[in-house]
Amino acid sequence: MVRYADDLLILCKPGQGAGLQTRLKRWLEARKLKLNEEKTRLVDTRKEGFEFLGFSVAWRQGMKSKRRYPHVEPSAKSQAKLRNKVREVLEVRTRNQPAVAVVRKVDQINRGWATAFHYCNSTHVFSNQQAFVRNRLRRWLWRKYSRTHGLFKFFTD
Repeated sequence: MVRYADDLLILCKPGQGAGLQTRLKRWLEARKLKLNEEKTRLVDTRKEGFEFLGFSVAWRQGMKSKRRYPHVEPSAKSQAKLRNKVREVLEVRTRNQPAVAVVRKVDQINRGWATAFHYCNSTHVFSNQQAFVRNRLRRWLWRKYSRTHGLFKFFTD
C-alpha cells in the first residue's frame, strides 16, 4: 500500500484486487469514510499503466537486458503544467522586467519541478523539458532585445 494524504494505491498479486477492494470499502465504512467510486479502478499493470501523484507507472522492457522493469516518469499532465508555468513567466507582458529577475523565476520553477520528479526514470523527460525551457527562454530574450539570432550579453541591465 502506498499512501499520500487522501490518495491511496494498493499493489497486489493478480486476482486479489477485487477482494482487497471489498475489504477496503468495509474498513472505510466502519470509520464513516467513503471510497470515491469514480476514481477507483482495478488495473492489471502487466497490460496497462497508471498515474499516481503526478507520475506515470508502466512495465517496460529493457533494450539491452530485455528484462521487464517498472518504468516511472513524470506524467504528461505534470509535464504540461511545467511548460504552462514557464509560458506564463516568459510572455509578452514580462519583457519590460529585468532579464535577471525573469531568468531567476524560470530557474525557481524549473528547480522545484525537478526536485519533485527526480525520483524516477526521467532522464529522457528531463532532457525534453530542459530543451523546451531553453528554447522558450532564448526566444523571449531575442524578442526582449530585438535580436533574431546569435549570442549577446543580456545580464547587463
